[in-house]
Amino acid sequence: MRRQSISSLKNLTLKSTLKLRDRKTRLDRRECLVEGLREIDQAISAGFKLVSVWYCEEMVSQSKQAGELLDRMKGMHANDSFVLYEVSRPVYERLVLRESSGGLAVVIQTRMANLEVLFRDAQPFIIALERVEKPGNLGAVLRTADCVGASGLLLIGDSIDLFNPNVIRASLGSCFRVPVVSIAVDDLLEHEFLLQQNWTLLTPEGASSLYESNVAGSSILLFGSEAFGIDPRLNHLGRQRIAIPMHGVTNSLNLSVSVGVVAYEAYRQRRLLS
Repeated sequence: MRRQSISSLKNLTLKSTLKLRDRKTRLDRRECLVEGLREIDQAISAGFKLVSVWYCEEMVSQSKQAGELLDRMKGMHANDSFVLYEVSRPVYERLVLRESSGGLAVVIQTRMANLEVLFRDAQPFIIALERVEKPGNLGAVLRTADCVGASGLLLIGDSIDLFNPNVIRASLGSCFRVPVVSIAVDDLLEHEFLLQQNWTLLTPEGASSLYESNVAGSSILLFGSEAFGIDPRLNHLGRQRIAIPMHGVTNSLNLSVSVGVVAYEAYRQRRLLS
């Protein structure tokens, strides 16, 4: 572990780190910036490798939790290659997006899971999202997936970046705990193993009610985008098509709410069988 101090807003390392707010930079470097004590704790607890730790002593000293987390990272002898930056308050406030970040921020190496991880359970329970565009929705779905003990999340098509700062925040760090695999539609349609799985599609057209369906055995629950629904090329995947009953004037739910309703019904049914 190397130590450096930064007090200037013109510092080149600071400017380089700020570029991680850009998706392309995050993907090219395979790094992301994490702020928020809970989110940082989740990332390091999940084994994500630290690249750098940024802290403002003035702010950290005001929080017992922040101080303990900083001491924990300083004592991580298994990873002695990261840089520890002690920064001035103006530098720290320039670095983070949230006012209440606790005086700490870290840069970590990002990683995605592989399909073997998603299917390692004897009875996998996977949530699949196609073309999810809103960071808040993806973050909320990750929290739900964590809460129901899902095997993982399958992102299909052009979806929001998993390590978008707003996804990290909305997920409360669940993005570091839940295995996530990203796959293009064309690649999925050529993947024999995935095509053979037990898919359940959530769709409003011609489907049976969720509460009259057996979703305990579903290995993959597929949700389409709010704007476009499920890609027609994926319609043939569903051995079962279900709908959430609607009794009001509104005929649709927010994506994250829909996932929550269906995932918890699947969780309830699976618990009854266990």
